[in-house]
Amino acid sequence: MGNIITSKIFHSVMLFTVVGKFFLPWILCRYYDGYNSKTMAMSALGSLQSPVCVIYNTWLIWLGCFLAFAAAAYFFTTKKDFPILSVLLLFSLGTFAVGAGLVSGIFHVNENKDIVTAASKVHGISAAIGFMALLFFPLLNGILAFKQNNIIFGIVD
Repeated sequence: MGNIITSKIFHSVMLFTVVGKFFLPWILCRYYDGYNSKTMAMSALGSLQSPVCVIYNTWLIWLGCFLAFAAAAYFFTTKKDFPILSVLLLFSLGTFAVGAGLVSGIFHVNENKDIVTAASKVHGISAAIGFMALLFFPLLNGILAFKQNNIIFGIVD
């Protein structure tokens, strides 16, 4: 799995996935008349009342699956030289992949925040935990870059 992380295909799919995470909601909101990006969360695009819910939720599931794969790839690539750091990176990216990707794509929120269901609670909690875990990824990745003597990447990351 170590060779996967250096392949051009992996980097291309990673770029497509990360750019899509931000670009797809911008495109989909144009097909959802009641959606207002200034007052509504992106999760509303995946609500059952949304005309684009299938596309958005499928995207979230793709995001979760691919980022979970990427987290495992990073782990197996770095575990030999940096065992503790590789576990922390796996936890950070993996928790985001599962919480803000897979679980959020499976459990829907409601368009109206006044209606709270078990699915919307699961969605909200898992997305919040996922995003909180992702906050540590740039720091950990920067530390990894410094340990690998890649000073420029460590500073940029």
